Amino acid sequence: MEDKLRLLQQKLEADEQLAEKLFQLETPEEVQVFLKENDVEMTIEEINAAREALITSITPSETGELSEENLDRVAGGSMGEGPRRIRMRMHLTW
Repeated sequence: MEDKLRLLQQKLEADEQLAEKLFQLETPEEVQVFLKENDVEMTIEEINAAREALITSITPSETGELSEENLDRVAGGSMGEGPRRIRMRMHLTW
């Protein structure tokens, strides 16, 4: 699944409109169809896992700070740029 997520991340970073469209979708099934149209095949389970990982990585703790694990993800660049990630979260309904 990491390879699929890496491919998806590359596509999203290369095309911001693609990211905007993706994060406006409402259901995992819509996401699956959209991804397939963009040459990324993921199961519903993988989509749900990716959604949870994304939400976890951009959700600060009760103190407003990221956990050590999430800081490592951000420092490693695994989830993209900060403001863009927050904007994506606002539209993430699936």
